Amino acid sequence: MRRLREEAGSPTYRALSERAHYSPTVLSRAAGGRVFPSLEVTLAFVRACGGDEGAWARRWHRVSEEISGRAAEPPEPPEPPAPAGDGPSSPIPGAAEAGGGHDAGPGGDPDGGPDAGSDGGRGGLAGRVRRRGRLLALAAVLVVAGAVALGTAARGVGLAPGWTSRNQHVTDRAGDASRAEDMDGDDPRARGCGDDLDTIDTLDAVPLNLPDGSRFGTLRLRRSPECDTAWASAHFDNPHLYTVWLAAHRPADNAQVRSQWSNNTPPGSYGDMLSLAPGCVWVEGWVVTGQGEGPHARTRCLR
Repeated sequence: MRRLREEAGSPTYRALSERAHYSPTVLSRAAGGRVFPSLEVTLAFVRACGGDEGAWARRWHRVSEEISGRAAEPPEPPEPPAPAGDGPSSPIPGAAEAGGGHDAGPGGDPDGGPDAGSDGGRGGLAGRVRRRGRLLALAAVLVVAGAVALGTAARGVGLAPGWTSRNQHVTDRAGDASRAEDMDGDDPRARGCGDDLDTIDTLDAVPLNLPDGSRFGTLRLRRSPECDTAWASAHFDNPHLYTVWLAAHRPADNAQVRSQWSNNTPPGSYGDMLSLAPGCVWVEGWVVTGQGEGPHARTRCLR
């Protein structure tokens, strides 16, 4: 879908929105490679780019079958039976199979990132460990091939009140310099909003505790003045590999973005962004251990 957009002259998502009659965020997320868009959104995107709707409809149904594990069976051989050795054809060569989810190993850029720093300060980059969904590899193959984008995250709804994103760290638009479309649900690093640590503000910081009440770290509300966005950041030095949940909320339209980090390592984790243009943002975080879910830490709603 991104290739189709490029072939159409790389119009902004706002320009596509006027033709497709869907919000820029819905269209950019559809082409982002992390969600499997609905057929209606897919065809609206294709139509706005001047593509072949029939071909894309067939492609959408094929990918939908692969996602659901119900790949279309080849037709039965006609009667009378074919000669010996002939039979149903084998699966399509190279077709990707969905595997089980896994936790990636620890990693990170020593130059730092949007979660780097001590409580309210600067420092090393958060470990980039996170749980990946079972279809991530398939999504990458299909996006590169120009097929309908899909991924592990639950389907995001448009910017109608109450939309929720469970995407985590969309990186495929890192080279897109356009700031015209919304950045809701995007990775601050991928969009260049967290590259310069000297420009990142900490608007609020509150304790982040374990289920037993002991201190785990600090939950921070981070802001990029350049991008006019905010996100959640959990800074900690606890060596235990717990699961950290982060969420950003925007009361103006009840928007919500969640990120989950599993087996992450110090100095911390960070979540995806929400734009501050519609209103203030507040963030929450909690830690899950073998003892259960810890208390939810919440910041003030600021911009």
